[in-house]
This record gives sequence, C-alpha cells and structure tokens, in this order.
Amino acid sequence: CSQSGGSNRVMRLLGLALRKHLPGNPTIVYQNMRGGGGTKGANYFATRVKPDGLTILSTHSDMLQPRLLRSSKIKFDPSKFAVIGSINRGGSVNIIRNAAKSRLMDHSKKPLVVGAVSGDRVTNAPLVWGAEYLGWNLRFIVGYPGSQELSLAMRRGEIDIMGTANMFILRQLLEEGIASPLVQPGIPTGGKYRRRSSFPKTPTVSELLEAKGVTGPPWKAYLAWTGSADVDKWYTLPAGTPKDILTAHRKAFDKAVQDPDFIASMKKQVSKDSFAISGPDLEILIAKIVKTSDQDIAFMEKLQKKYKLISTGKALPRTVKAILDDVRKGGRKLIFNVKGNTHWVRVSSSKSKVKIGGKPSKRSKLAKGMKCKITYKGKGTVATLINCK
Repeated sequence: CSQSGGSNRVMRLLGLALRKHLPGNPTIVYQNMRGGGGTKGANYFATRVKPDGLTILSTHSDMLQPRLLRSSKIKFDPSKFAVIGSINRGGSVNIIRNAAKSRLMDHSKKPLVVGAVSGDRVTNAPLVWGAEYLGWNLRFIVGYPGSQELSLAMRRGEIDIMGTANMFILRQLLEEGIASPLVQPGIPTGGKYRRRSSFPKTPTVSELLEAKGVTGPPWKAYLAWTGSADVDKWYTLPAGTPKDILTAHRKAFDKAVQDPDFIASMKKQVSKDSFAISGPDLEILIAKIVKTSDQDIAFMEKLQKKYKLISTGKALPRTVKAILDDVRKGGRKLIFNVKGNTHWVRVSSSKSKVKIGGKPSKRSKLAKGMKCKITYKGKGTVATLINCK
C-alpha cells in the first residue's frame, strides 16, 4: 500500500496493538509494496509467502472487487486466505468542490470532473449511479496514485469531485472551505445503510436512489460493486496456515481492536465511526463477494464503460510535450501537466526508451524542469519514449 495512504495509517496503528497481544510480543516490520492498486502485493503474498504465521497481508476493499477477481492478472483467491479480521472506517464520503456545485445538475455547462485512482474503485460507484439515475453532470478521469494526489488535484481546481474514507483529508478540505459533502454509501446496519455519525446531514446513496424508485437489477449491481467496502481494511495470513496459528492471530486481533490505546488513536487519527469485523464474519463477507453473479458484473461493466472508467478497447499511444514537474524513484515515475491536468507515467528499464539531447540515456538522468516529448497510453501507464532536452 501507499506509505501515505489510509491503509498504511490503519495498519501501523493496529500493529502497535497487535504487538502487545500476539504471543511473545514480536517486533513487527512493515513493508509497503505499491503497484497495481494493491494487486502486486497481494499476488506476491499469495504466491511467495510461507504459511508460517510470520507474514500478514494488510490490504483494502478494492482487492475484493468482483470484476477484478476474475482478471487473469489476479493470482489469488481471497476465499482461500486464512483471514484474521478487518477494520471498517465508517465508509467513504464523496465531496464536491464548492465552486463547482452549480454545475452538478446543469448539463448545459461543463461536466464536473471526478478524479479516480482506478475504474473499479468503490468510491466511483455512488457517482456512476448518480450520473446514470440522478442526472448528475459528470465525467471521470482515472489514474491518480491515491487520495493524497486527489486532494492536491482538488485544491488546484483540476478535479471537482473525489471520494475517500480518509478522515484527515476530508477534514482538511471541508474545514478550509474548499469542498462540501455530496453523498455517502453509509454504514451497513440490519440490511440497510445509515449515515455516518460524522456526516449526519449527508444523504446515503440508498436514500437518493429509493426516492427515484431505483430498485431491481440496478440496485443489485450497485451492491455488488460496493459490497467490498463493507470490509474496508482487511488482514490475512496465507492459504494453508495451520489452524492453531490462525487462532492465535484472531485472538490477538480481537484483543487489539478493543485495546483502549488503539481505540483512542483510531478516533483521533482515522475516524470515530470505525468498527472491527471478526475473522469468522469476514470469511462470510468474502465468500458472498466471490460468488457475485455474472449478471451483476455485466451490469457494472456496462456502466463503467459508458462513463469511461474501464477501457472499451486497446488504448492508442499518444505523444505530448510537457515539462517534468517532478521526477521520483530515481526516474521510475514522472509527473507532468497536460492541458491543466496532472499526468504521471512509469519509466521501465526494459520497455521505455530515454533520450536526452538526442542521445540515448538512462532514466536516472531525468530531472525536474526538463522539456520532454512523452509517448504513453494514459495516466499511470509505462511510457514507451521519453525524449528530453
């Protein structure tokens, strides 16, 4: 996960409590493995980690997306993991830039831009259903690395709507008067969804859709897309972990989430609406998600394609002229601006050609401020050519 993201924050708070309650009070070492929105780390965990109880996967709800789980890129079956438990922060909230509110229902004006990390992101679902059934005037841009980058894009006026469960980011944007709450999925309670106590005046998706009479297949497909959000941040051991080891981890988790220090830290740093889900209950939730019907997935995909959240075909490469705003990870990641929008690409040692001053060069020689021609297929993709002066 990202070193600055919500998964990382919750994982480290939980780790402090787990250490006190695991047998032997072991030292916990954290390894962030970013890539593919979490798929790189989950695939590595499923295929390389021994089931000896010494390694825990900390991941998030997007790794349980029904459509994603059927992809050939996925090397794991979450229903076979030895799950420990999960922590739900109370659900995400979609916020809207105050300066853009007047355009939400006015299709004669420029659409509001929704920033998204990926097309399958759970936070997209309320907005897709809002555009399809509530008449919201939206268009989506996919490819932002995470909530921190979305927050920055909103401050710049590059995007008008974003969604996150990260209370720190939400609080900043709301208190500074940049944005206001628009809609929330809500917290599942007794088969229905209630508003978060932190956002008592923000309507839930179910409230808005019910008022419009949206039921049947559209509602089933919405629940299929967002069902993984009920899990949020989850923790697991590898498949095949011995029962006694799993039991020890589950007992430690149950004690950790009741630890007064952990509860106080979660309320202060993450969300006062957070709650824990036990290992056995998490098993039931994951089993239900894995069994999502083909019809529900097809319905989701139809809307995702309509709003260009997922590709309807192979993207064609394009070449843009840009100044490098930032160069990260020794030239492995380039950030630049295209027509007022922040773009970023990956630079591969084997798939990317780098030229500086007309001569072949290395990605490590790329620097902030360089004027370049960059050939790539879209945000977050591997650039095939970077030609800089």
